[in-house]
Amino acid sequence: TEYGWRADELAENIHQENPNLPGALYSIRAKLQRTHQKIVDKTNLVFSELIDKQGLEKVNLEFSGMKTEQYLVNSDRVAFVIVDALRFELGKRISRNLNEGEPVERAQVIASKSSIPTITSLGMSYALPGVSRLETSVNKTNNGLSIKTPGSSIDLSTKTGRIKWLKKKFSLKDSSFINIEEILDYRETKTKRLGKNLFVFGKDFDDEGHQGKLQITGAANLVDRYSNAVRKLRSLGYSKIIIVTDHGYFHWESDEGEIEEKPDGNIISSSRRYVIGHNLVHSQSLKLKVSGSQIECLTPRSINVYKTYGGMGFFHGGTTLQEY
Repeated sequence: TEYGWRADELAENIHQENPNLPGALYSIRAKLQRTHQKIVDKTNLVFSELIDKQGLEKVNLEFSGMKTEQYLVNSDRVAFVIVDALRFELGKRISRNLNEGEPVERAQVIASKSSIPTITSLGMSYALPGVSRLETSVNKTNNGLSIKTPGSSIDLSTKTGRIKWLKKKFSLKDSSFINIEEILDYRETKTKRLGKNLFVFGKDFDDEGHQGKLQITGAANLVDRYSNAVRKLRSLGYSKIIIVTDHGYFHWESDEGEIEEKPDGNIISSSRRYVIGHNLVHSQSLKLKVSGSQIECLTPRSINVYKTYGGMGFFHGGTTLQEY
């Protein structure tokens, strides 16, 4: 959170496509790309070992929901921008954009942690204002996860459930919820006004990442897009604008040596970056608990993946620095 994010930012320049790159530099760029990926692997291997030996309790970070409820209990107009898969260094870049030309530092980045596994349903639940503890169980209907705050019957595993929870907890109306596309085009009139407390939802990073577009073009356009959304919200009278996310991501094209067989045991849910279940066995994986439960979660060490389905170079669900 102090220095590592700078490497992720600089690396984007050497991985994205550049049609103007002179032919003589292609071999040099390929060498830089390989070197960077070795650094990412080595760094996350050390991170994996630390987590394995010391546990996640040693990571002295809070969930983002713990830090944000204070902003909804005062009289200010406050906007939350909830972004799927916003990697830490992208937050730093948005902050830098917003501070450019300002007489004082207006935008700050505060590090928080993701859930285990680093997936949207859990990460977004822990990003809700005021959430510090969840009760996570197996949903026997769809063999997924059911996520609830203590004493509540609302399942937070879907966006619909999370909106329902926010409406109930903070007495919000439909005018408090809007998508990023709508806010950028928004024109306030007497018949179309936004709520005092506003939640803006965006999933561009996740969408473009899974499509493979982010790896080719880089994230500069989306960084500008969210910077502009914050400026727009400020012009609409929101005195505080808080961007929160569920998890980060990393790009990788795994080779044969980085693909492992899936763990054995009673598997409830799985992807290339995690396996959830009971009595799980795998000699090369981190064995952790699903956030908010005693259900086991195995994640590959470093950038390794499980052999499930192929061809995807945009990863989240595991425990790397970029994701967590």
